[in-house]
Amino acid sequence: MQHIQSVPRIPHLNAIDAIRCLCALYVMIGHIQPPLSALPSALQVLLTLGMSDGGWAVMIFFVISGLCIHLPYVSGKLFHTSDFLISRFCRIAIPLFFAGLLSWVLQANLDKILWSLYCEMIYYLMYPFLRLLFARIGILRVLLFAIPLALLTALLPDHNHGNFFYFEGSASWIATAVLAFPIWLLGCLLAQSIAAKRAPRFSRVGMLRAFIIILGFGLPILSFLDDVIPDFPSLFFLNTKYSFLLFSPIIYCWLYAEIAQKHVGAFYRLLSPLGVGAYSIYLMHVLSIPMFIVLPIHFNSYLNWIAIIFIALLMSILFYFLIEKPSHLLGRRYLGVVK
Repeated sequence: MQHIQSVPRIPHLNAIDAIRCLCALYVMIGHIQPPLSALPSALQVLLTLGMSDGGWAVMIFFVISGLCIHLPYVSGKLFHTSDFLISRFCRIAIPLFFAGLLSWVLQANLDKILWSLYCEMIYYLMYPFLRLLFARIGILRVLLFAIPLALLTALLPDHNHGNFFYFEGSASWIATAVLAFPIWLLGCLLAQSIAAKRAPRFSRVGMLRAFIIILGFGLPILSFLDDVIPDFPSLFFLNTKYSFLLFSPIIYCWLYAEIAQKHVGAFYRLLSPLGVGAYSIYLMHVLSIPMFIVLPIHFNSYLNWIAIIFIALLMSILFYFLIEKPSHLLGRRYLGVVK
């Protein structure tokens, strides 16, 4: 057996682990919202709408996915199609299978998160072919082809009126994967830029972080207001399917600036170890609510919310060590050896 050559560790990617953690927590809080009854009604509405759609966090996940998939190979690691596919599906499909079993036991619904995982699996299947395209015509040309295709896909009928990034109905997972494809490709482009050791053109991390927060809360609010207020200014980019595509380059610039930082802040260092279990948080938080209902817990609304969050995090930790981490080790072991 011959071991594949190791790739030098890219510095500061522990910032990416911390960002994974923040995105998973944002999605979780969006699905398990805190009680807001003590706040003024207008603020309640704005916060509820702002936190109701974790789609912006999923867009960040897509860029990180493209980055993490492409970076080792663009940095010089040998690529074997069968090893890659088996390894990636060990990491995503095995935890998803066990999460599905648990959702069946708890009679819970994973549909809120399955759409993004279907997209990921489609991109994994496409990646060996994409590598050939990247080598022949370059990532930028592939991206320039994917953008108009995604914008045309956004025109497809959608009973959600553009309030959510994903489609529902027959073959919806294919349409959603086409829609999000340019965003995933931005991660591949980011990997190429990092491997080439190019400095980011815009490196004001604080300003980019502010943009990310404003867009993450603001775009869903504007989309919903456009849907419910008759006289609201009708702008096409208020449709989430367009706005996420149009503003996704900001995610690229932000992640690039974060990775280029010479020092990772204390807050990121604190969250970085939790980021490795972000997938478990993403899967398990949906199952925490039925688990909470089963348990004999009766607190006031704030303590109930804290209890549900605690249960979600506890389930995530257990799931990570029992299912996700062994799946990672299995995939890494398979990928580490060429037969």
